[in-house]
Amino acid sequence: MPSLAPTGWRSWSGTTRTRASAERGGRDVQPGIPAKPGCSVGIVTWYGKLIGNHHVGDGPAREADVLKGVNLSFRKELAVFPDDLRGTGAQAHFEVHMCLRARRLGYKLIYDASAVVDHYPAPRFDEDQRGSAVPEAAANAAYNLQLGILRWGGSFRAAARLVYAALIGDRTSPGIVRLAIAWIRGERSVASSFVPGQRGYWLGLRRWVSGAGGAGIGSAGRGIGEPE
Repeated sequence: MPSLAPTGWRSWSGTTRTRASAERGGRDVQPGIPAKPGCSVGIVTWYGKLIGNHHVGDGPAREADVLKGVNLSFRKELAVFPDDLRGTGAQAHFEVHMCLRARRLGYKLIYDASAVVDHYPAPRFDEDQRGSAVPEAAANAAYNLQLGILRWGGSFRAAARLVYAALIGDRTSPGIVRLAIAWIRGERSVASSFVPGQRGYWLGLRRWVSGAGGAGIGSAGRGIGEPE
């Protein structure tokens, strides 16, 4: 099995890790997008909002809740892919499940902007197309994100997340308040993603409530090298 660490990973290869030591991730530099010093990176807020910014992070290494799949290093036993995510190809928000599960197990996740990979976003060959609003992709992403935070974010954050998702929502899946603002501003692409996004949120909630979301930490899904 090839290493999960990106080519040129400098600081951490060969380091012996203990239970409480860190899994690492870094910045994926994208053409024409500069760093934003001082921005938050890889945080799930107390009310369940996911803040990414992995591609524009700067400054010293610090703890994060979620690292980005294009530039992270996880030990094999923590690289567990849930069996119940939606979508094909690289399923949206699989990192939320993997990273929040590791946090629940007591591991630290460190984002280090000096660990850099060049990221040239390529065309996708599934329903999740870059730069276009596809209802099925919006529903899948909303489902995966909702389920990940409900499953691994803790009971208080799960309750707050439900309110946040219904009222505000996420970038590609607006809630009721965000929908109203989009209508006023004439943002048709935002408005068109409301129904599929909320459908994805509801399906994620239903999956969690059904008991599948409450599986034990040690049985979260399929590990690397295990058959599908």
